[in-house]
Amino acid sequence: MQNPKISLCIPTYKRFDFLSKYLPDYLKNPYIDEIIITDEDGHDTELIETYFDNPKIKIYQNDKRLGPFLNKERAVSLATNDWIALIDSDNYCPLEYFKNWLDYINENGLDAKCIYCPSKTLPEGNFDFSFLLGYTIKKENIKSLWNIHNFDCFVNTGNYIVNKEEYLHNPGNRKYENSVILDVLYRNIFMMLNGCYMKAIPKMSYFHVRHVGFNLPNHKFNESRKDIESMILNIFSHVRHEGFYLQNHETSGFHEMRKDIESMILNI
Repeated sequence: MQNPKISLCIPTYKRFDFLSKYLPDYLKNPYIDEIIITDEDGHDTELIETYFDNPKIKIYQNDKRLGPFLNKERAVSLATNDWIALIDSDNYCPLEYFKNWLDYINENGLDAKCIYCPSKTLPEGNFDFSFLLGYTIKKENIKSLWNIHNFDCFVNTGNYIVNKEEYLHNPGNRKYENSVILDVLYRNIFMMLNGCYMKAIPKMSYFHVRHVGFNLPNHKFNESRKDIESMILNIFSHVRHEGFYLQNHETSGFHEMRKDIESMILNI
């Protein structure tokens, strides 16, 4: 099987301090065909254009702030390849991340419906999803698996490789597309409702940056509204602490959004 071309899509907002370290490696990575960067306010655009002159980088400045859900969607929409590595601008995927994905699909086949997720984050002590190796996470079994230790963190994971068309498939309810919170969980749930499934891929690891004050505890889930609410509130509190996108006036719809996501999970 011929290896598919990969577009590395990076939504960003004032993260040049990270990108300045990562882009040199990405540019040398033979598995990355193009690098799509969508910038929220122009800060990173100016610096990248100043320090990186390479046609492999295609950077776009948004006309207005979109928030993470729509900024990721825009980055994916601008890619010219069918397969997307959608990576947060503060995290880093080494060459082995891509190589191990290619090894996996060459052995198991390539499926547009699969969300190919990392099975571990680096350095040691960060998230470890290796307990899910061999599982296929889909709408039919998500509730039955939710009580597994750390499973909720896996469903909220991004930094994966995904098919462009499937990612951009209309999620139906776009009520919260301008939200700055829970965007990954929101997107992943909708993708599974549209027939996609998540798999943790062996040896597919990336370097995950934990910001000051971020320490997401593990959860247990008993299929009760209280447990789901607790999990989502906890994620929200840490996103708010980081404050990269979040502003006070943008949190007004959080509780309504939280209830809708609770209902989506409970009714899958």
